[in-house]
Amino acid sequence: MKEKRIIGKSAAETDLTVGAPLKVIIKFWVPMLLTCVLQQLYSAVDTMIVGQFLGKQALAAVGATGSVSFVIVGFWQISF
Repeated sequence: MKEKRIIGKSAAETDLTVGAPLKVIIKFWVPMLLTCVLQQLYSAVDTMIVGQFLGKQALAAVGATGSVSFVIVGFWQISF
């Protein structure tokens, strides 16, 4: 039996306008939540290591660029 292929859609795409609203929202929300939690964990570990071993100026640099890093991850997350 031949497999039907929809042109223009990849296997990873999901139509968020079809289905039970709660299920669709959770499907959309879980990856975003995991990404945010992992980004915060990365930032916390980075801050601890830099503060412990590299000093005040390096820690200030990590703090100054933390929000930029978070924005980049946010845009990367939207693109997929």
